Amino acid sequence: NISATIDKIVNSTADAIQGLQIGVNSLSKVVLQNRMVLDLLMIKEGGVCAVINQSCCTYINQEGRIEED
Repeated sequence: NISATIDKIVNSTADAIQGLQIGVNSLSKVVLQNRMVLDLLMIKEGGVCAVINQSCCTYINQEGRIEED
């Protein structure tokens, strides 16, 4: 039955996407923690962006999407 096969594929795909989203959410938290530590360590030099001489206006929002100012 093609309908049952499509349902299985849809459910498997949804489960895979949900698993990936959980991983992205966890990774974004780790990245934020690392960035906070780097900023604290580099505060005397003006922060990480000043040390590497780049504009740092990229953020990961709660949905795991990259935003830029």
